[in-house]
Amino acid sequence: MKKEIYCLIVCISVILLFNGCDWGNEYIKIEIVNYPDKMNYQVDIDSNLDLSGGKVKLTTRGGHAEILDMDGKDETGSSHFIILHDIDFNKKGIYIVKIFRHKNLFCEFTIEVK
Repeated sequence: MKKEIYCLIVCISVILLFNGCDWGNEYIKIEIVNYPDKMNYQVDIDSNLDLSGGKVKLTTRGGHAEILDMDGKDETGSSHFIILHDIDFNKKGIYIVKIFRHKNLFCEFTIEVK
């Protein structure tokens, strides 16, 4: 009887441990650590957003941090982020660029078209 109880406790502990690992790997924070090299664009000259040099840090619930290029592409070309903006390179203004990991986890910055 004691052996079965001990086995049950060990099994429950293992299940909780493995479930806890998934929970600890969940990303809970995103922040910009380096802004892109290019933050100012010229009307009718520039036509694409350039995220070169930009870095984003993702932090897990367990405290692990990972720094990725802002464009979010890994060595295989897959993207870790969705980049959204409404920049009109033919019109002067300040525009917001949003970097999404998922709908509730994003960061943003502004660029200027002069």
